[in-house]
Amino acid sequence: MLLANRRMAAYCFHILEGRLKEWQPLPPPDFDVPEQHFVPGMFVGYTAEGTQLGCYGRYAPINLRDGLAEFALAAALDHPSFEPVTGDELSLLRCTVTTLSDTTLLATWDDWDVGDLGVHVTLRHGDAVFSGWLPPDIMLKFCLGRHQALNKILLDAGYRGPLSLDVYKQCEVRSFEASEESIEYGDYVLEFRDQWGFGLLQA
Repeated sequence: MLLANRRMAAYCFHILEGRLKEWQPLPPPDFDVPEQHFVPGMFVGYTAEGTQLGCYGRYAPINLRDGLAEFALAAALDHPSFEPVTGDELSLLRCTVTTLSDTTLLATWDDWDVGDLGVHVTLRHGDAVFSGWLPPDIMLKFCLGRHQALNKILLDAGYRGPLSLDVYKQCEVRSFEASEESIEYGDYVLEFRDQWGFGLLQA
């Protein structure tokens, strides 16, 4: 799998700062992968002093460069559970990028270790299909065990039936690995911003 690195998180700041300050980010930096490299899934989040201020992720193949640019803005400005990040908050932020691996089908619903692996769950219930995923860091943050993780995934996917061992056994559960890397806004400024630069927006 493609490991996350600080340049990816810094590039998210580059895109976000360009939008908030109405600057035009220059073409993306070299991430040491082919231009058309796709990742199986990705997640971007912003925190300030440990408080979540925005996040956005998708478990579907996406071009790395395009995904970073899209998720950088969606996490900061478009998440319905958070107020949009402002220019005044930039200096307080920490950005985290998580890249995800392909999934592996598990023999049983509980054949995975909390904190080491993320899970993608699909439940077929009558004519309906409920599907969702959780990365390992979210499970650790909210102290979710296997039962609680499946409950959250199914409920977030809209399932409103009973939650029981029989239901868990009907789920197709796939595990995936996650690679996470973060950078503070101040470190992005010192290490990357001047090196990458901005152009002028077209009138």
